[in-house]
Amino acid sequence: MHAIELAVRANRWAVQAKLLAKSIPVTETGCWLWTAGISKGYGYVKLRELGNNCAAHRVSFCAFKDDALVDGMHIHHKCNTPLCINPDHLDQVTPLFNTLVSSTAIGAINSNKSHCQFGHPLFGDNLYVYKNGRSCRKCRQKHNSLYYSTRTTVAARGRTKCP
Repeated sequence: MHAIELAVRANRWAVQAKLLAKSIPVTETGCWLWTAGISKGYGYVKLRELGNNCAAHRVSFCAFKDDALVDGMHIHHKCNTPLCINPDHLDQVTPLFNTLVSSTAIGAINSNKSHCQFGHPLFGDNLYVYKNGRSCRKCRQKHNSLYYSTRTTVAARGRTKCP
């Protein structure tokens, strides 16, 4: 069990009251926007039992839902609003899923591309898949041929000695 869960379960009602007191409900979206401590776009709450700041959306997830936090899982904002602490807008998902559904994550943007920057299709025989991503086979071949042609030219000339 995570430290956040232990701290929340010890004083569930007090933590819920603290979260509600430091948030503003937005009727149009249903979000509860966090108004207290904010860092890097996310809300943070200090839990006395832990003695340090915790992500407000993770605390809200533990305080209002009966689900346990699972190691390695992320809390995903279904509303795509990082300051939202409404438990109905929060889900526990894998890091990969959280990245792929994000509208601003580089991984999500690149995974949705169907063509490279030069218009070649990123599927079928033209798709090269490697450990950390994928690329256009035509552009990769052009880059490699240019790289190796300049290397062999420099090597063929030999090294010149400095005067």
